[in-house]
Amino acid sequence: QGILDELSAAAARHAEIIFVLETTADSRGGLDRDARRAFDELRPGASFYVWPAEKRPANGGLLHAKTVVADRHAALISSANLSGAAMERNMELGVLVTGEPLPRLVEQHFRSLIAERVLVPVVNT
Repeated sequence: QGILDELSAAAARHAEIIFVLETTADSRGGLDRDARRAFDELRPGASFYVWPAEKRPANGGLLHAKTVVADRHAALISSANLSGAAMERNMELGVLVTGEPLPRLVEQHFRSLIAERVLVPVVNT
């Protein structure tokens, strides 16, 4: 199954799915379409957040983190984007960490960025 199929199945089980994705406007020319569009079919079962350009350092900053946390027990930290090229053609590398404390700490970090409004919800368009 593909990534969307697996995420749809997780949403059907009422798993909390949170994406932090890049937008064309905030990527400073790095994207030609919003990354969220690839996951629109997961709405309303998923939440989407962005790191707006106005919240980034004055000299720039790119959203480059590629991390998945599951159940506060497993964290995949990878170089891979969720793109066809990354999944089918590129040489990517990732590490799966299970057990305490790293997965929980990664999740807490992103939840604190949301709570502090560094990461903000995507406005439905």
